Parts: sequence; C-alpha cells; structure tokens
Amino acid sequence: MTSIFKGKDGIPKVFISYSYDNLAHEAWVKELANKLRSEAGVEAVIDKFALQSTSDLDEIMTAGFRDSDKIVIIVTRVYAEKADNENGGVNFEKRLTTIIARDENKSNNLIFVKRDDCDSFKDVLPFQFKDHYAINMSKDSEFNEKFEELVHKIYNKPYVEAAPIGDNPFEKVKKSNLYNINNETVFDILEKSGFEPYSLNVSDLSNESIIIWPVVPRPHVNLIHYSQMEVIRVLSLLGWKTKIIIANCGQSETTPNKIEVEFKDKLEACFHKKGIINYSISFLNSYFTHDSENGSEILANFVKISSTLKINQLSHFNSKDGTYDDKTQSEINERTTLKYISPLFTWSASVFEATEFLKDKKESKAIIIAGRDEESQWSHVISEINSHIGAIFIPILTQEDSKTIYQEKKPLAFSKTQLEKELGKGNIDRWLFQSFTNLAEFPNIVHSLSFCKNKNESCNNLKEGNKCLECIFPENSDVFSGSIDKRKFVNSIYSKIEA
Repeated sequence: MTSIFKGKDGIPKVFISYSYDNLAHEAWVKELANKLRSEAGVEAVIDKFALQSTSDLDEIMTAGFRDSDKIVIIVTRVYAEKADNENGGVNFEKRLTTIIARDENKSNNLIFVKRDDCDSFKDVLPFQFKDHYAINMSKDSEFNEKFEELVHKIYNKPYVEAAPIGDNPFEKVKKSNLYNINNETVFDILEKSGFEPYSLNVSDLSNESIIIWPVVPRPHVNLIHYSQMEVIRVLSLLGWKTKIIIANCGQSETTPNKIEVEFKDKLEACFHKKGIINYSISFLNSYFTHDSENGSEILANFVKISSTLKINQLSHFNSKDGTYDDKTQSEINERTTLKYISPLFTWSASVFEATEFLKDKKESKAIIIAGRDEESQWSHVISEINSHIGAIFIPILTQEDSKTIYQEKKPLAFSKTQLEKELGKGNIDRWLFQSFTNLAEFPNIVHSLSFCKNKNESCNNLKEGNKCLECIFPENSDVFSGSIDKRKFVNSIYSKIEA
C-alpha cells in the first residue's frame, strides 16, 4: 500500500488511533483531526480518511504507524479494556504502539490523549502504558488550552518553557557562554574550525534544507565519521534535515550484509547520543533495485553524470585526487569494474535526493558532507549536474608522508591509550583539534583549554583564534607544541569520538 499521507515535506504527518466507543466519540475524533489539519497545519489522518485508498483497516493502521511523524492515541476506558483483553483493531494497534515504544529513537513519537472524564489516568491507559503522560482533553471547557498543548507536542515545541539560567551575580567578570545559533555563527564556526564550505555562502544557511551524507560502511564508526557528524550536528541546530546514504554498492551482494547493517545501527546510536533526530538512512543499493519507485530519475542522473565523465577523471576521483600513496593507488587499480564505478551510483542517488527535496524550495541549497580529498568529484557533479548543491569538506587526515590515510587498511577507531600514541603522526594533532574542540562544543563558547599547560584560566590567545593556534602549533606545524598535555587532550575530546 502506498502511504496514506499525501502532504508536502515539512508538514507534520499525524496518525490518530482510537476505539469505536460510540458515535459521539467517533465524531469528536473526526473533528479533532480536521481541526489539526485546518488550524494547525498538520496532516492528521484517521482510518476513515484512508478508506478511499483501501478497505483493509489493518493495512491502514500499519501504514499510519509506519509513515507518521507522530501517533496520537485517544485513550478511553473502552480503549484500555479492548487493549488489555486483546480485542479487535485496538489490540492490533496496541501491538504497533508497543513496537514504537520500545524503539528509543521513535518512542517520543507517541502522544496519548485522555478523552474520558475519570479521576485516574490509569483507567484509560492500556496496562503497559499506565505510567505514560497523557494530555487531558476530557473536559470540553478546557479544549482550546489542551488543543494548544497537543499542537506544541506535535511540533516538538515546549509547552511550558523554563527561563534560561542567568549569570552568577557574585562573579566579578561575567562571561557569554553560548553563541546565538544562526546562519552567521554556524558558518563562522565551520570556517574557524578548518572546514571548507564549497559553493556556499552565509545566506545559503538561512533556508532550512537537507544535508546529504554519503558514507562508505566500515566495521567501526571512526574518527572521520565522528568529524562529519559534528558538522551535521551543528547544521541540524538550524533545523536542517539529514539524509544518510550508506554507499554499499560495489560488492557482489545485492542486499545489505551483516557489517553494513551493523554499521547502520552504530550510526543511529551515534546520532541519538549527539541529539540529532531529524534524519533518515537508506542503503545505496536500494536505489537501484528493480522495484525502486524512482528508478527512472536515478538512472537519468547516472546517464547524465557518466556521459560528462572521462575515464582519466574517474581514475583521479578513485585515487582521492591523487592523495593516496603509490601502493594504495596500485591496489585501487586492481578493483573490479563494479567497485571502480561505484562513485557514480553514489552521485546519482545523492543528486536525486537533493533534487527531490528542493522541488518546492527554489531558494535553498542541499549540502553534501564529504572529505576534502573528494572536492574535485563533487565540484564536477555540482557544476555539471545540479548547481543547487553545495558541500562542506572535512580536512584530510594524512599519514606521516602527507598522503591520505586509506580507511580500508586502517580502522581509525582507537582507545584512549591508542589515540594518545597516534598523536604526533601526520596531521592528526591539528585535525583532532579542529574537529573536536570549538566545533564539537558549539553552541558553547570555549573560554579555556583544560589541556593547555600555559593557561588554566581564560586566555587572551584563545579569544584571538590565530594567536592560540600559533601557540599550540608553532611555525604552522601540524604537531602539538610542548604546551599541550596529550593525555588531557585525549581525555577532553574522547567523549566526542566514541559511541
């Protein structure tokens, strides 16, 4: 069954679950759904709205729970009794509700609404949900107030806001502890932290849009992934959505293997820990299956990209713009044809996601998150295929010979002790500092560096970023000066690079 929701992206999709108590209750539920649609800009759907598409109520309920952003459950004594006695459609919906409740990434999607006017909330909630909060809409005289609370819940906006904590009145010098989160501060912190916006300017960040992160699955979530996630986290503070494409094409398998599925689970755990909630994940090979709904558009992208690309360019892109050492380059040249052309699959799917999202957002730009050693390939895609895409490039992590680290040979996942031993090799000192100090702390303002031996309190050099870098990395070196306590540095950033 196709989705029971027909609205545009960005409009909250809400499925309302309820029991057929009596005609008056069914009419109240229908009126609530229509009020959410007409007055709150919410695509609220009840089973009866979807009966035009199918008469299979189980199919409607499954689609409603699966495809909605929020599920509003109208609880009454009858609903609780049917759920606890495992009767009819309410029992089926109770099972779906339980599945959602057990998923820590989706449990917040459930909104209980109490309709019966009874003393105890527990009288109307099924057994396993008796400790859940429910919005009390049992009194019609309080309907407008409770309706407003429901709308706030649907839009993830606090209904009762606590005042921000002010400054300590006994401090002699008051400090500003937080940046104002806006397109200017985000653009500035990215640039100051060493990340390079490409085909983007400050104004491009003022329009909420989509981040596309094509990522090759690895056995471990590694340093480079965590750095890219920090960029995504900061952009998500502006309300941007994220589309993760796990680039698993290039192997003989046509379905995700165990490592790829585990990698997806690990990414989701990392996003949950970092508080990034507005995202979705797809495996790249799903775009190229025979039943793909958008196969023709993606194939058109593939043809257009491949027709603009010469063999020597593709070879250059596979070698990460020539930044790999000779041995690694030799190994890459031995790749199968499928794996060698796998970047084209990634570009085709990424362009499709950007184009699809931007259909009704003519003034917006999608942003690709990628490594600085992929600049030439993405600049080719942007210039030849879709100029409404920009990119943010992560600095290259290099070896001691200044060549790019080949992730297929080095896992880049370390314990604290291992990471401390890696310091001083290649550019890892500067690279870690750029990714996991100021950027990882944003929107907090860093007033002092706990790992710097020179200053324990607020440092004037830190306020003037260039002076701080000149002190930590003398003569533009990539290796820490003696002023850095390496163990304290690793301790200070390690929470940012572990799931």
